[in-house]
Amino acid sequence: MQLKIFTIPAFDNTAATDEINRFLRSHTVVDIEKQFISNGNNSFWSFCVRYMSVETSLKSGQKEKVDYKELLDPVTFAKFSLLRDCRKEIAQRDSVPVYLVFTNEELANIANMSDISIAAAQKIHGIGAKRFEKYGAELIEMYQLKSNETSN
Repeated sequence: MQLKIFTIPAFDNTAATDEINRFLRSHTVVDIEKQFISNGNNSFWSFCVRYMSVETSLKSGQKEKVDYKELLDPVTFAKFSLLRDCRKEIAQRDSVPVYLVFTNEELANIANMSDISIAAAQKIHGIGAKRFEKYGAELIEMYQLKSNETSN
């Protein structure tokens, strides 16, 4: 996971706003923390953006396959693999394709979190409230149970 900090002046912020908007459109954002610093005419917003450095390109209308084993460090990949197993169980039970539960990219974003919790996972860009309500809590709870079993 990568971090990038943006500072946007409260006044005359057009160029800085354009820069952060370009960045957000071209990256998979995991989380954004913001802070307003009040200092008269020098007031500004500070944004800390956590994002995935996944480089995917479109090829004939489909995304290029991403090798998450190469992209993620070994500890994160182990979390990702366990999350994939949980997703597969949910998908089989509901007779739906695994990507309808969560995509690999969304699972990688969850695996990159230091604390995999329901509250943290709800902040992941791209996971809608209805889908999270349907599958999210169950996925996280199942993951926590399985990770506790393997650590004992």
